[in-house]
Amino acid sequence: MSENELKPLFVAAGFSPSEQRIAMAVSKLEGGFETVNTYDTGYVSIGFIQFVTLEDGKQSLSEVLAREKTDNPEDYEKDFRQYGLDVSQEGVIVVVDPVSGAELYGHDAVMKLIEDKQFAAVFQRAGRHSKSFRVAQIAVAKSHYWPAQDAVMVNMDGQTVSVRSEAGLATLYDRKVNRGKIDPFQDVLQKAIDAHQLKSAADLPGVEREVVAALKYRTDFLKDSTLGQPN
Repeated sequence: MSENELKPLFVAAGFSPSEQRIAMAVSKLEGGFETVNTYDTGYVSIGFIQFVTLEDGKQSLSEVLAREKTDNPEDYEKDFRQYGLDVSQEGVIVVVDPVSGAELYGHDAVMKLIEDKQFAAVFQRAGRHSKSFRVAQIAVAKSHYWPAQDAVMVNMDGQTVSVRSEAGLATLYDRKVNRGKIDPFQDVLQKAIDAHQLKSAADLPGVEREVVAALKYRTDFLKDSTLGQPN
């Protein structure tokens, strides 16, 4: 999708322009809103940040479905429920077996999603055509993985600090999306503080580029001209 198509979706999900640039840079490493994967460790993975079911059917994909169901129930009915796919009040994936008509929950529902490719098509259709499903993906991605609030304590008067640049936040966001955490951010930051004998948090911007470079994961956001860079 073009930037002009994506921007209204991120705005609807509550992203600022800076947050949009960061999220869009990282999402290029994941997939599109219609991406479906039924053969990895997440069991079923859907969307631009690869929301998963895992074995129990009660993970981040359930949150995306619940978000759309709450915010846009009419669209949710057209996108999923009419095709026998739902999420329960307890946040568990529910699937109606198209052959037997049985309602399957949790693990059984996940296995049916993997087995019956019709359900993959349901997710693909929603990802390609439903604004509500796309916005739900973006909103849940922010609530789960946004790193700006993941500040860490360092040995500098007990202050809590984090990176400030868009490239730095994208680097942490990349790690959190793919690995679930921003480690080893704290260790890398502390080593830089000790190496340069920094005494004040006011000096931290001077080592941010060094820290971000050491934290590079899947791509080097310090080379991304669309993002704000450290000094």
